[in-house]
Amino acid sequence: MRKAVVVQVLLMLPILIIGAKEKAISIERGLRLANDNHSVYLPVSYKNISDYAALMALYNSTNGRLWNLDYGWGIGDPCDPPWYGVTCTGKEVTRLDLDNNHLVGSLPPELGNLRTLRRLFLRGNYITNVSPELRNLQNLEGLYLDANQLYSIPPELGELKNLIGLHLRENHLTSIPPELGSLANLKVLSLSGNQLTSLPPELGKLENLRSLYLQDNQLSSIPPEFSNLTGLWILYLDGNDLTGSIEWLAGLKNLGHLILSDNQLSGDIPDWFGNLIELDQLHLDYNNFSGVIPAELSNLDKLSRLRLNGNPALTCWETQEALDWALSLVYCQVRRPCSPGYLYGGPRDVCQP
Repeated sequence: MRKAVVVQVLLMLPILIIGAKEKAISIERGLRLANDNHSVYLPVSYKNISDYAALMALYNSTNGRLWNLDYGWGIGDPCDPPWYGVTCTGKEVTRLDLDNNHLVGSLPPELGNLRTLRRLFLRGNYITNVSPELRNLQNLEGLYLDANQLYSIPPELGELKNLIGLHLRENHLTSIPPELGSLANLKVLSLSGNQLTSLPPELGKLENLRSLYLQDNQLSSIPPEFSNLTGLWILYLDGNDLTGSIEWLAGLKNLGHLILSDNQLSGDIPDWFGNLIELDQLHLDYNNFSGVIPAELSNLDKLSRLRLNGNPALTCWETQEALDWALSLVYCQVRRPCSPGYLYGGPRDVCQP
């Protein structure tokens, strides 16, 4: 009882003196007792104690004292003035941006109590584990965990029904939970630069997916269920070990960017590529394609870039008209103007009858 009375008296003081530094802060900002070894944080007037506790759990779980920047953290209201990386709407935390801030450790279960959070940016840190309790972030629209130290992600992330973008590139993932196929509103899925050898067919249920980044993994095949991803506009599959049939691509009529570079694809270039009439970029370079380049490619009226280099067994263009079309493509590059008449690799000869 006596301890409770002492704490109550302290909270009524208008000015608080902190540690040996005798730093004064107002009662509206809070109380921080610190020494060289540890800190204890007590909120004073912040109304949303749940958000405060969740943020402090993240701070403590990821070695906050060694973050690159942590100004404001632990002192009073996270929203007024805002702690570093915290964005609020009113008194509710809606965005957390701690990219490249030397967070080391795990995302704690308390982080799931940030119920109004919409965007979570934690790229370029040293996060090793994600709590399944992040499934409670039901307002979350963007989760950015690129370039961390993740070896797995919890299947409970598949319960984030409002998630639009899931960014997990450049980690150490060897598999993806099939539950992610339940993310009905997902539009962007970035899994590039991991160690994936296969993908769950359930990802073929992501009807609203617009951009899928799978480059620089170890994939040898793609589930045929991916043919259901008819809303895809961007598909990056370069830098894998793909072999065999790619017939599942034939029905993806909305594709604008199809990047298949640096795989092990072989045989004739399929003539059904000519039916993907929304294509702006088609990269087939550094594979093992052979034979005749089909005339059907000239149906791609919107194409601006065609890459064929690195396929030494390609012999010739099926028709002069197709070659003329290829030479008319507009190829644009940074610091270089668009220039017609540029064909990026491949033969410049027409097949002789």
